[in-house]
Amino acid sequence: MAQFRSPSWNRLPFVVRLMVTATIALLVAGAAMLFFSARQDAEDARSDLAGQLQAERETLPAAVAEVVVIGDFSTLQQILDRYVGRQSMASIRFQDASGVTLESVDAPITPVAPAWFASWMDLADVSGTAAVVVGGHLYGEVALTLTAQGAVNRVWRRLLNHLAILALAIGIDFLGIWLVLRQGLAPLSRLQDGARALAEGDMAKRIAPEGSPEMRRLITAFNDMAEATQRSQDRLVRARDDAEIASKAKSKFLSSMSHELRTPLNSILGFAQVLDFDRRQPLNADQKVSVDHIMRAGQQLLELIEQVLDLARIESGRMTISIEDVVVDSAARECIQLTQPHADDQDITVLNEIDPRMAVRADWKCLRQVLLNLVSNGIKYNRKGGRLTLRSSPSGPGWGRISVIDTGEGIPEDLRDGLFEPFNRLGKEGSDVMGTGIGLTVSRELTEAMGGRIGYASAVGEGSTFWIELPLA
Repeated sequence: MAQFRSPSWNRLPFVVRLMVTATIALLVAGAAMLFFSARQDAEDARSDLAGQLQAERETLPAAVAEVVVIGDFSTLQQILDRYVGRQSMASIRFQDASGVTLESVDAPITPVAPAWFASWMDLADVSGTAAVVVGGHLYGEVALTLTAQGAVNRVWRRLLNHLAILALAIGIDFLGIWLVLRQGLAPLSRLQDGARALAEGDMAKRIAPEGSPEMRRLITAFNDMAEATQRSQDRLVRARDDAEIASKAKSKFLSSMSHELRTPLNSILGFAQVLDFDRRQPLNADQKVSVDHIMRAGQQLLELIEQVLDLARIESGRMTISIEDVVVDSAARECIQLTQPHADDQDITVLNEIDPRMAVRADWKCLRQVLLNLVSNGIKYNRKGGRLTLRSSPSGPGWGRISVIDTGEGIPEDLRDGLFEPFNRLGKEGSDVMGTGIGLTVSRELTEAMGGRIGYASAVGEGSTFWIELPLA
């Protein structure tokens, strides 16, 4: 039975497995039937031979008694010759008291069965003797031998007949299985074609119920599934179209509003700068602090508007990426220069440990924007008087890593979900860990657009490391 669990058996067609199983069952049952039938026939044959021998031992002495008494041995020989050959009598031998012996032997029966069959059936010749006694006087003895060859032939022929019947039964069984399966599996084949068409996107494919009740129920279930799948697909298509329309509307709105906000904001920053440098009416200390707050808040708002514009361009597919060999050190130096005033305000030391020989395959503007976002975040969420380090390192064959390492409070484990989602709030108002805006979201989109990867590692109380990986030039 091991073959029925083997992969090769499971790969056979269902019809073949069914026919093999049915054949084995019929052969086992037929072999058992033939064996017990043949054994019973042999037992009956042995019983018949024993009964016949007993009958001959009782009748033959009486039949020859008269000629034995008068000593007519010629007539006795004729009687013996008539008995030999009758039924299974193979030989008769008579011997009188004086030693005279008469014998009659029949021609041997031609064997039909193989030699091993008689031994297997335990069928052998039987012999016996009977005394010829008349008036209490012993005149001689008759020795009888009955051959079992005829019985062996009869049992063998019955076995062959049973084998022929078994073969016919197997043939009829095969034919019946084939006819039933041919008719029953035809709808299953059409069901398979329908499932394939459904998988290829033909949602209108339906199958007419036919065949057995079980097959009709199966086809009906398939049609119901196809109907449900088509309805689900229609809903998904409508939802996708609605989402695309909403996304385009959102991107258009963000782009328009960003442009509208940037114009008055630039005016505010310009007037604040003029106010700060007005030599005719110098500001006192409180006024200067207020103007500095206006300048800082306006600059942050302007950066946010630029990031919103970047995100809108990415989502609308209008962001142009030009991949070339970029020296990382030059982009890092520019980012440090742009953020140095903010770092000085926080008394944060910025270290550049970028390998000046390191070059990656990237877009110059996108790489600068990503590094600028990561450095700005590192300064924003660092400790006052802390340190920020830009570092480069190899990252597997053909890849380079650029890390921005701060010495801030770190990000708690329960606040890390959705870190790269826009405007995700990482902490409560007034805490050291605040919302991330969309800087990390834009950084992720730009990094992936350049074919790179972005990630982070953080430990509470020890700081955070944000990194990007790009193919080396």
